[in-house]
Amino acid sequence: MNLKTTVVLAAILILLAAYFFFYRMDSPGEHAEESPDVWSLEEEFIERIEIRLARQDKKISFFRSPEGDWYFDDLQKLPVDVKRWGGVVLLVSGPQSKRRISSKVEDNAQYGLIDPRMVIILDVRNSGRRLEVLVGDRTPNGGHDYVKLKGHEAIYLVDRSWATVLERLVTDPPLPSS
Repeated sequence: MNLKTTVVLAAILILLAAYFFFYRMDSPGEHAEESPDVWSLEEEFIERIEIRLARQDKKISFFRSPEGDWYFDDLQKLPVDVKRWGGVVLLVSGPQSKRRISSKVEDNAQYGLIDPRMVIILDVRNSGRRLEVLVGDRTPNGGHDYVKLKGHEAIYLVDRSWATVLERLVTDPPLPSS
């Protein structure tokens, strides 16, 4: 190989190395902040779920039996329809947020959190702990809901499909198939 070919190949190699180095440094996956969890619970520790649609004056609650089956927490204590129940406990165990709006917000009313659209109450087994989740208004583009834990300042954006599934449990309960 002659000197001219070697120099050209070395220059191409250096340019390729520089391109890949800088491309990796600027890729969004490397610097993107991980989507924060609003809260996180292990599914097996959730023993009761209550969902209130405060503005519609509707609510429903469910409890987990010692055997691990879910039932309506009412006078009849009917089991839930397993086909419809599916991933509900996973959904309430802690959604990932699109992003945190702020760690402290002065005016919760602008997000619909003074009079929330939905309240989700989760009782945690063997701890006496109760999580109360406030779901406020939808974002202006309708793609997300404003969500926060009662007693905490941070407000998050959660995909609206998450809240839609939970609202449907109240408006169209997962009654057992006949």
